[in-house]
Amino acid sequence: MKPAISRTDEKPHSTVQDAAQGVTSAAHQIARAAGQTVDGITTFRNTVRNNPLMMAFVLVGLGYVIGSMTTVRTRPSPQD
Repeated sequence: MKPAISRTDEKPHSTVQDAAQGVTSAAHQIARAAGQTVDGITTFRNTVRNNPLMMAFVLVGLGYVIGSMTTVRTRPSPQD
């Protein structure tokens, strides 16, 4: 005759099951994010190939904005 499983024996099994489900869920999320990243890179690459002049203008504009944000402009303070 087998001894009955006590409630304390069920808790570690439940905890391990919960942890395994969490790891599986995280793995699915990582795989989905990786797929979205690949799709985004493919879309960007296709846009650049189809519209190289537009992308050149976008990058020049982006460079101008970043350059103007990082440039320190010093003006002499007026002396009263």
